[in-house]
Amino acid sequence: MNVSELMTKNAMTCRPDESAQRAAQIMWDHDCGCVPVVDDSNVIQGMITDRDVCMAALMQGRSLREISVGSAMSRAIYGCSPNDDVDKAAELMRVRQIRRVPVLDAQGHVVGVLSLGDFARALARSASNGVTTPTVARTLFDISQPAA
Repeated sequence: MNVSELMTKNAMTCRPDESAQRAAQIMWDHDCGCVPVVDDSNVIQGMITDRDVCMAALMQGRSLREISVGSAMSRAIYGCSPNDDVDKAAELMRVRQIRRVPVLDAQGHVVGVLSLGDFARALARSASNGVTTPTVARTLFDISQPAA
């Protein structure tokens, strides 16, 4: 099974110069825990998560309106291609201990997001789609290990 068959399509994005409040609003409105951050050409620049927003508010001691997405986002981008096998994407998530990865085209444009939740939903839908209980369980286990 390819990532394109499992990913959440039409992911909402934001820009680094937007406020953390805007990123949080996108997450609330679209029931998601992260937003890919793109430049004016829609090329990925980073990812911002609900945890990033909370920690930025705590550490910067300012309101979310005053905090830029660029100051709170992770600039480390661990993405995958829509044509990648889901096992390859799961391995990336395990190794990097991340729950969500942006799905990128060859130019670095966001075409979707693949999350651990996407794996769990696929597992619940059908055992014949290539997503197995051991894959989901091992991925969650590895992601959840304390950071070194």
